[in-house]
Amino acid sequence: MNLSLFRNRNFTLIVFGKFVSIIGTQMQNFALSLYVLAETGSAAKFSILLSFNFIPHILFGVIGGVVADNVSKKKILVIADTLCGVLTLAFLSYTYFVTFSYLLACVLVFSLATINVFFSPAIDALIPISVGKDYILPANSINRCVLNIGKLVAPLLAGIFYPLVGLTILLMIDGVSFLLSAFSELFIIPEKDQEHLTKFNIKEVYSGLISGISYVWHNNAIKHLLSINFIFNFFLYPMFAIMVPFVLKVVMGVSAFQFGLSISIYTAGVALGIMFMKKRNEKTFLLKKFSLGTIVLSIITFIIGVIFLSVGSIPMIVSYVLLVSSNFAFGYFIVYWALPSMSFYQLVTPKDKIGRVMGVENMNEKLGCVLGQLTIGVLSDWLMPGIIVIFSAMILMTASLVSYRIINRDT
Repeated sequence: MNLSLFRNRNFTLIVFGKFVSIIGTQMQNFALSLYVLAETGSAAKFSILLSFNFIPHILFGVIGGVVADNVSKKKILVIADTLCGVLTLAFLSYTYFVTFSYLLACVLVFSLATINVFFSPAIDALIPISVGKDYILPANSINRCVLNIGKLVAPLLAGIFYPLVGLTILLMIDGVSFLLSAFSELFIIPEKDQEHLTKFNIKEVYSGLISGISYVWHNNAIKHLLSINFIFNFFLYPMFAIMVPFVLKVVMGVSAFQFGLSISIYTAGVALGIMFMKKRNEKTFLLKKFSLGTIVLSIITFIIGVIFLSVGSIPMIVSYVLLVSSNFAFGYFIVYWALPSMSFYQLVTPKDKIGRVMGVENMNEKLGCVLGQLTIGVLSDWLMPGIIVIFSAMILMTASLVSYRIINRDT
């Protein structure tokens, strides 16, 4: 891992700001999920709450990328984190002084997601601009590793402190972490070459929207990766966001700490995958790593489906250990799917179009997630979780093998 990148001021500030805010955000998400499940006992309401996290990305994803290409990225980061902090603390105040509102929780999740529509493509575009194209993969690796360390620590902390201090304290930590992140981003040095930046106007948004979609449509490699990513997000997100928590909390009845531990072990797998994956900024290398990741993830998904089917027929502790071990392996190999595709987008895309391409990618990811969530949610009323996951694994393997053949043919 190329730690010399931390000598780059902008890169260090970006990573530090996100590390601080991710700790707070993950603790809040963990606590809010447990609170909603405990208060409502409804997987449907839990699913609806999660859906509000994706709708803004589907509606405004490409627009957020256009804005990131035409407005100072530093300003976007600072304003976005500040607004997130203020909104979270406002929700905290209502919860503390009045009462918890499921409706307001949905509004909060929707609002934070809308702000993230503009934040994500800005930060994804700022990293390659800050470090240069020769260091894109190492920079993405360090960024993902640091963020996943935050995701590793946060559920453990939340699992310990949520039973002790409750939802309100964790909301306060999240709100403050956003404001600390915004403060650190104030010291980012603006992009040196800002001649492509323009004043924000509707005409520029429209023309940028068309040019971004056109660029993606005419780039076969990007279009291929987006198609495979859509399929994987469609099937994998519902499994880990809804079915795994439901099986752990409702079917197996694990404690808050055990639930947090399972998330942290998955994140530890991600962190180790980032550390040990070879770093080469070559298109062929990135595409082949992507293929490897999709095939292995399909196999692990099948194994998780078998574990789901075994719950109740073997001791719960054995089911828990098997599921957590599979989560670790899944986290390790998800790096080989996610990191190469992100780096490939940044490597082949011109600097003035990175924001909108990342906006398209973000919209594509969230569209796959929410459609998969709705579809799997309906199927879960008719089929056992294990059957759904095994069926999903078979589709993923088919898509992976087709993708492997296409990539080998083209490279």
